[in-house]
Amino acid sequence: MTYFIVGTLLLFFMLFLAAFSIWNVYAIIRGAPFVPSAKKRVQTMISIANLQKTDVLLDLGSGDGRIVRRVAPFVKNARGIEINPSLALLSKVFNTLQHKKNVEIRCADFWHYDLSDVDVLFVYCIDHKMNRLEAKVKKEMKPGARVVSNGFKFSTWKPREEKDGVRLYLL
Repeated sequence: MTYFIVGTLLLFFMLFLAAFSIWNVYAIIRGAPFVPSAKKRVQTMISIANLQKTDVLLDLGSGDGRIVRRVAPFVKNARGIEINPSLALLSKVFNTLQHKKNVEIRCADFWHYDLSDVDVLFVYCIDHKMNRLEAKVKKEMKPGARVVSNGFKFSTWKPREEKDGVRLYLL
């Protein structure tokens, strides 16, 4: 019986890892791979964003959801969008285990997500996608909204503030 349980768990883990790997390749093509932000960078992102209790925050490529869970106490709604279903599922499990109420994770392609009600966008993208992202953000986000980019720059947009590789852009 013990061998059956261990074998089943091992099979589940291998299937999860295979699905994660396949979706991670797809995520690289569509946007960026899963690379968790360092704790210090996340803290800088939070401080530079000047989060308010009335804000709706979206973490683009939310991975395992660690950022949305971290910012949840400071905002009205903390959302994550993740293209990799394995990571989105993992994030939802963590959110449930930690009893997060104002956290929402969607498994979807960011390029098809409407940004019109987002006050703060957290981004950890890659260089060759930043121009397309800049156009989408400027077209869809409302005036006064904030974009916090971890590590990467928009080519035609000057940041309002920069600290330790994190940039704040205002619309």
